[in-house]
Amino acid sequence: MQKNSYFLIGDTHPEIICLASTITQKAEQCVVSVGFYLKDREFQKCAKLMSRFGVSEQLSKRVLPKEFDQIRIVRSLAIRDCFSWVFRKSIESKFLNFVKDALYFAHILYLNLRLRVSNPSIVVCYDHHRNLLIPKNSRVTVIALVAHPKEFNSRVNQARLIYPNWKFQKNEKLQLNEKLYDRADNFVVLSNYAAESFVKFGIERSRLHTINIGPKNGNKQILTMESFEDIKRIKCLYVGQLSFRKGVPAIAALSHRVDAHVQISIVTNSSTRAQEEMSTNSEVDRLNIINNPSRLILESAFRSSSVFLFPTFAEGFSLACIEAMSYGLIPIISYNSGVSEILEGTDLEAFIIEPGSATDMEKNILRLGKLTNHDFRRLRFLSYEISRSYTLDGFAEKLTRIVGYQ
Repeated sequence: MQKNSYFLIGDTHPEIICLASTITQKAEQCVVSVGFYLKDREFQKCAKLMSRFGVSEQLSKRVLPKEFDQIRIVRSLAIRDCFSWVFRKSIESKFLNFVKDALYFAHILYLNLRLRVSNPSIVVCYDHHRNLLIPKNSRVTVIALVAHPKEFNSRVNQARLIYPNWKFQKNEKLQLNEKLYDRADNFVVLSNYAAESFVKFGIERSRLHTINIGPKNGNKQILTMESFEDIKRIKCLYVGQLSFRKGVPAIAALSHRVDAHVQISIVTNSSTRAQEEMSTNSEVDRLNIINNPSRLILESAFRSSSVFLFPTFAEGFSLACIEAMSYGLIPIISYNSGVSEILEGTDLEAFIIEPGSATDMEKNILRLGKLTNHDFRRLRFLSYEISRSYTLDGFAEKLTRIVGYQ
C-alpha cells in the first residue's frame, strides 16, 4: 500500500476544501478525504444528465477546484455523504440512519488502516468525527479543527428554554470527541471565544491556535463608499439553518416590531416544516424566506441587503457573517458569534448584541435608520474593509505553518 504525505479528513465546509487545495499544491504525494464533492471534470461530464433531473444547480455547489482533478480522493466518505444528501432531500428513517452510520464506520476503518503505514502524515480532523483512532506513539501529527466552542450544548439548551413553543427548528447537539481531544497535538479554533471555552474545560493553552476564516468569495470584489446606495429602506439578511442555537425565533419576533422601512430576508435550506413555522410566527409583510437558492441567487441576496442579522447563542466563527461583510453589510451580531471579536475597537462594536435578543436588534436598526446617508455608507464600507483581512487561503496557510510545513 502506497505511503502518502497527508491525509485530510474533512467535512463539506469551504475552509476544509481550501485547506485541501493548499496541501495538494505543497505535497508531492497526497490523498484527500472530503465529503460529498465532485471533481470538476466529473461534474462537466455529468452536467447534462443531472440537468434533466433538476439537480445540476444544487450539485454545482459541491464541485471541487480544478486542481483536484489530478489528486486521489478517498471516496468512502463521499459515498456516505451522498447518501445523507439524498436522504435529506427525500425521507429520513432509523434504517437509513443505520446505513449511513455503517458507511461512515467503514470509511474510518479504511483510513485507520492506511494511517498505520503512512507515517509521517498530518491528519486534520473536525472534532465531530468521533470514530477516528490514532495511536499516541505513531508519528502522525493530529490537528483537531474545532468549529464550535465546547459550551455548544449548554448554549443550545439555553436557547430551547427561551423559545419553548417552537417545535420544528433544528435541535443540534455536538458530539464531543474526548478521544480526539486527548490525542491531538494541536487544536485549531476559529475564534478566541471558542479557544477560551476549551481552556475552561482543561485544554492546555499551548496547544490552542486561533485562526479566523474568510468569506467563500475570496474578497475578489473591489468596493468604495460610492458602491453603496443611500439609506431608503433597511434590508436585513440572515443566512443559515433555522435553529434554536442561531436565535432565529428572535428574528421572527423582530419582524413584528419593525415598520415598512425595514425588510428582512432569510436564506436557508432547512426543512419545509421549519420554514413554515418561521413564516407562521413572523410578520409576512416584513419577512420573506428564500429556500435553498443557487449561488447566483445567494450572491444577489448579499448584494441587495445592507444589514446582516445573527443573534446566535454559540458559533465558532460565522462564515455567512464574514461573507456578508465582504459585500458591505453592517453586522448586527451577538457577542457569541466569533466574528464579534474582529469588530471590537471599531465603530461597528456598538452593533454587538445579546444572544437571541429581538430588542437589541430593534434598537440597532432604529439607530441605523437615524443615520445620514454618508454615515450609513461609511459603516458599510468599514464592514467591507474589515472583512478584507480574512481569507480562506490565509486560514489554510497559517494552519500548515502550525505543523512546520513550509
